[in-house]
Amino acid sequence: MGDTAGLMRKVFKAWARKDLASFSRCLADNFSHTIHVPMTVSNLAGPCIGKSVAAARLEAISRSYDILAYEVGPIMTSKDGKRAAAQVAVRYRHIPSGILLETEIGYFAVLHEDKLVRLDEYHDVDKLTAFTSAAWPPATADAGQGSQ
Repeated sequence: MGDTAGLMRKVFKAWARKDLASFSRCLADNFSHTIHVPMTVSNLAGPCIGKSVAAARLEAISRSYDILAYEVGPIMTSKDGKRAAAQVAVRYRHIPSGILLETEIGYFAVLHEDKLVRLDEYHDVDKLTAFTSAAWPPATADAGQGSQ
């Protein structure tokens, strides 16, 4: 196992720059990415399995948000180099609405042969709920139905 913390820094830097090609090179073919929030809070919640499927979801996220700040805290690694964890302070702007999301995300990773195999992402559900409510307010009863 190589430099686990170094690989995680590479992953985080690539994401912060929206350099998805570099990000994807760090992923194993059987990579899985899970966003641990209720589906009622985000339609992106849950697992995404397979490098190409996960990369497509990350591409969609990247297109929807400007990354204004992405500050990685200390990266903790297991002695065998197969696990890593970090907390990241983020400030994203949802491009369509202009609404800001300021929160911290907890990441837990599993690595194998210098590739990221699994990335579990934990959000502050209250902050994410407030953000999604502001970015996507409930539609009115007659929205999209035209004149009658």
